[in-house]
Amino acid sequence: MFRYEGELREIFLKYKFRDKSYLREFFADSISRLITESNSNSKNNKISNKKVYNFLNQYDIITPVPLHSKRKLERGYNQAEQVLKLVFEDNNINNNQAFKQILKNNIKPEKYSRSEPIKGQIEYKQNKYEQIEYEQNRYKQIENEQNKYKQIEYNNNILEKVKNIKPQSTKSGAEREQNTKNAFRIKNENAKKIIKQKNVLIFDDIYTTGSTFNECKRVLLENGAKSVGAFMIAKDF
Repeated sequence: MFRYEGELREIFLKYKFRDKSYLREFFADSISRLITESNSNSKNNKISNKKVYNFLNQYDIITPVPLHSKRKLERGYNQAEQVLKLVFEDNNINNNQAFKQILKNNIKPEKYSRSEPIKGQIEYKQNKYEQIEYEQNRYKQIENEQNKYKQIEYNNNILEKVKNIKPQSTKSGAEREQNTKNAFRIKNENAKKIIKQKNVLIFDDIYTTGSTFNECKRVLLENGAKSVGAFMIAKDF
């Protein structure tokens, strides 16, 4: 989503290693804005909210990368879990009303495809009954499109970390891969049932070499997940 550099990198370091847990609100708000606000006309944004919804719609479950219990006790929180929880609970990522507005701004019935409402005004010259029919068709198409989008389930009880490894930021690429080998496992039998034949999205704060994601992905696939994807706050290029 974002580049792990400059001021953003400093904010990450404060959040993860300097006991600034309140910064979770900054990251959660950034994600929520990306999802619920229209960015499709901005040259500075590489992704629009509709693209985000299309991406999320591929998955049934989203789960944060877990911390080892000792690390979580030392830090006081799992940074990825805190952000994801805020996005889902406080900002309601599954709120279809937000997506309905996105669709409303992009859908036009085929019958009147030669013209669109601009600034709330109807440009075509039909009478008021045709205008009513136009709006009814438009909202029906919005509803049909909306129904294609499923609810993605937030679940933080899928994986657990069993190796209390040193922070990945101190490791090289090869060391990171070795460091994360067999570091995760499925949490319990119930978690295995939940992910069976499901498309699972892994959420984490920073993507660097992909070693953490790849190990989590391996564990999930070996335990019955249909597919596994990644959703990260920032990427270290």
